[in-house]
Amino acid sequence: MSVKEEVIKRLIGNPRCPKCNSEITWLRNYQSGKMYYMFDPENSSIYEENEFQADSKVNYYNCPQCAEILFTDEEKALKFLRGDLSGR
Repeated sequence: MSVKEEVIKRLIGNPRCPKCNSEITWLRNYQSGKMYYMFDPENSSIYEENEFQADSKVNYYNCPQCAEILFTDEEKALKFLRGDLSGR
């Protein structure tokens, strides 16, 4: 980002949601896939294995305030948060 772009970003602030106009500092990411757990029948406890295998069925980034889906591409979502991209 050039010096001019950085100054403009500081003046404008964080990006805003195009639907609700809320200031956005982070996005929610939803992905479909499989999460694996361990079940211990003796203690009736479920332990998270921390193993998530994403599939390509669902992957989107939405506004944390109004839940509007803003992006389906991680690179565009990151650019938006950095102020490099204003919309879809």
